[in-house]
Amino acid sequence: MLSQLARCGYLLITVLILQGCFPKKDVWNFAINSPQNNTQIKQNSSNSIIVFGRFYLEKASLTDKEKEKLLSKAKSLSEEDKEELRSKLSTISDKELKSFLSKEFKSETKDKKIPRLKGTLICNKVKGTITQIGSYGSWVVRGVKLKEGLNTITCSFYDKKRTIKRRVSVTYNEVDESLPVAVLNVTKSSCDSPCTVTLNASASKPGVGGAISEYIFETGDGKKVISQSPSIEHTYYNYLPESTNNSTVSFKAKLKVVQADMKESSVVEKLITVNATNTLPTIDGGDLIPPPPNEELNDSTLKGIDIDNDGVRDDVELWINRTYSDSADIRRALKQNAKNLQRKLDFIDDKEASIESTKNALREAECLYHVLNYEMLRASKVSKSLRVIFFNTRARLIAEDKISTDFNGQSLPERPGKDENYGCSFNLTKKGAK
Repeated sequence: MLSQLARCGYLLITVLILQGCFPKKDVWNFAINSPQNNTQIKQNSSNSIIVFGRFYLEKASLTDKEKEKLLSKAKSLSEEDKEELRSKLSTISDKELKSFLSKEFKSETKDKKIPRLKGTLICNKVKGTITQIGSYGSWVVRGVKLKEGLNTITCSFYDKKRTIKRRVSVTYNEVDESLPVAVLNVTKSSCDSPCTVTLNASASKPGVGGAISEYIFETGDGKKVISQSPSIEHTYYNYLPESTNNSTVSFKAKLKVVQADMKESSVVEKLITVNATNTLPTIDGGDLIPPPPNEELNDSTLKGIDIDNDGVRDDVELWINRTYSDSADIRRALKQNAKNLQRKLDFIDDKEASIESTKNALREAECLYHVLNYEMLRASKVSKSLRVIFFNTRARLIAEDKISTDFNGQSLPERPGKDENYGCSFNLTKKGAK
């Protein structure tokens, strides 16, 4: 009978505890000490860190008397606010009260003495020590290893049975001071197309004992520049033939700096927004100047990019404009040839159409010879240069070979004469030959 009563008594006590009939005890918790974000981490010479922390009292609950004491100390509250809180002290939760009286709540726990702490403290598998300093419990873990970049440090407090009683984690960004730091500034972050911007890296800093040897710029529109100078100038384009509104395109300029010892900085970025235009600049003679195409996109297809829809691939047109800027006739004769090369690609899978296209191209090629006063060596050299620029990828070279194979065994067309304007599809200015 007594044993049965004992068992019933034990069950009753258990139920009472679970139901909260017995008040919960205050609990000692711990944290990583910190002026900022609960972290106070120090680096030492062995590429490891010393982690410091403290134990603190986490009160289970406050009595009405303790609440009143806190309220009377509250300097941040008006008397009216205090009266309002007093009227509901018995119902207000500890959490709500802490939100009003966080400083006072901390001071209430500050006077408590730390009990004798028995257990083990481990941070990232490194065992620490617990010391008693005055009325406060503190702990330290030495030799926690770090990797470069963002580290997560997890500290756990175990009891004698190796049961985790408390755990806390913090992050720490380990910076290698020997690495350079890239800083990118731009003269314009928003502008109308065409927009010339200076990318400036002069504020970049070398690492300890290092010297910056080169600056690697990526403009964001497919161009990469490796320079020993800390600044470059670049023109951004945003051309939309049908643009009637303020359509914009954003380019992400990037910078990385490299030291003489080959140590590199992290990549930094700046966003440059360019407003669209529906007009293109022209070269002397009225020829349009298209914006430079993105190289990767331009070379990813057989026909490439022709944003102004004049039948000449934009990179080819820019080369012609740049190389023969002083002669409108040579430019136009070369663009006529480039258009014929472009048309041949339309018939790459149609042999008969390809042959006819090649014959037409050969007839119109006479124009360039005429413009160059039939200086055959010079005309041949200029034509070859155009083909090198035009057939600049493996796919395009294979296409050129197929076009030539399809034309094998065919007769050459008659050369056009004066009555056919020597094969030129434009009016000659008579200023082409030089």
